[in-house]
Amino acid sequence: MDGGMVDGSGTMHCVNDDGTMIGLVSDQAYTQTCGANSGSFSAGVSPAGNECWWLLDEDEATAAIKNSFTGKYAQVLPDDGGDYNEIAEINDFDTIARLSFSIKPDLDGIHTVSLRWAGGDNEGAGDSLYVVMRDAQTSAVVSGTRTWKASVGPIQDAGVDGCCYTMATHACPCMMQDQADSVGCGSDGATFWVVTEDATAYGVTCSADDGAMQVIEAPAWYEFAGRPEFSTHDAEGLDFNVQPWDSTCEAEGTGTSDSGMNMAEFELEANTEYMLEFYPREDGVALDAWVLTGPSSYPPDTSMTLTEGSSTLCAEDIGHSRVGTASFNVIALALSLTILLVMAFALLFLKRDSARAWCARTRERCGTSGVWKHPRMSLNDSLQETNADGGLVGGYVAVDAGRANVV
Repeated sequence: MDGGMVDGSGTMHCVNDDGTMIGLVSDQAYTQTCGANSGSFSAGVSPAGNECWWLLDEDEATAAIKNSFTGKYAQVLPDDGGDYNEIAEINDFDTIARLSFSIKPDLDGIHTVSLRWAGGDNEGAGDSLYVVMRDAQTSAVVSGTRTWKASVGPIQDAGVDGCCYTMATHACPCMMQDQADSVGCGSDGATFWVVTEDATAYGVTCSADDGAMQVIEAPAWYEFAGRPEFSTHDAEGLDFNVQPWDSTCEAEGTGTSDSGMNMAEFELEANTEYMLEFYPREDGVALDAWVLTGPSSYPPDTSMTLTEGSSTLCAEDIGHSRVGTASFNVIALALSLTILLVMAFALLFLKRDSARAWCARTRERCGTSGVWKHPRMSLNDSLQETNADGGLVGGYVAVDAGRANVV
């Protein structure tokens, strides 16, 4: 099948021994909501309406993205040029396709998102995405930490003629026409000139000429988009390995390329449930995995790889989604220990009941003052009465094989 919907509701991601949470898309521990008026996707058929996140098989998908960790990844389809760059407030995400992962931190403090994604970082795919954090109980947005970035504004307010669009990075720096001519914009096959009127429709923004910065007190979202350092990358087709892990982005960005000056950082509380959500800025964007590093952990190294079952699901959610063999071994061990403890307690109770029964039989044979002689045991002459349950009210001394024990 070329596309598939997933219902991973009921699963929760928890922290591993390294203080990190991991979400591997192919483990299918997520839920998704399609955009407004969405259709269904199947091989060779594009639905009418807005996009959905689809689980794709790399070996079967049309125009597949190479080198996903397990051969499966999520992608927003159909990839027909749709974009969502006019984001002014959090409610603007309500009608956009959403991919959601449930998480539960174990420590208070700053948690940082790193992504393994594809789109806009080679071959001009023109794709990008947004990251949002919400409270799982109220759906209220959890803002990111205070940060700053280069002051930007819409291209129509910048007083320029247009921008020079780079296919490989999706960046479109603003400039005058004579500047574009001097750098050969549009003459090398890798760039082309976009006039201001057209650039406005794509949401192009321009940085302030004087290097001014702006403060973002409480970022409601973060944008991950094409990165300039990959402008010379010569990979053929989209490839997750072009940038194994991406930890930089732009706070409340909406442009064709993120600034790379920020990180998606959230102040989270321990043992509180949140929803880590992903929305497309442009259709065609794909997600392979994410990592959420806590206060005591570190961002993923570029050599970090994942295998099926790498998602750090909470123990109680193991039955809802595929998890690694190690997780199953831990649970099996815990169950085995529990069974052994129950059996031990049961044995103790059986021994106690056996002792009471023996005492009751002894009393029947001896009476209240007699002495009954066992071949291996002698009782003193003052054997005490037993209570209604058969237990001794008083005490006696039993001698067995030469050892005296108070019972």
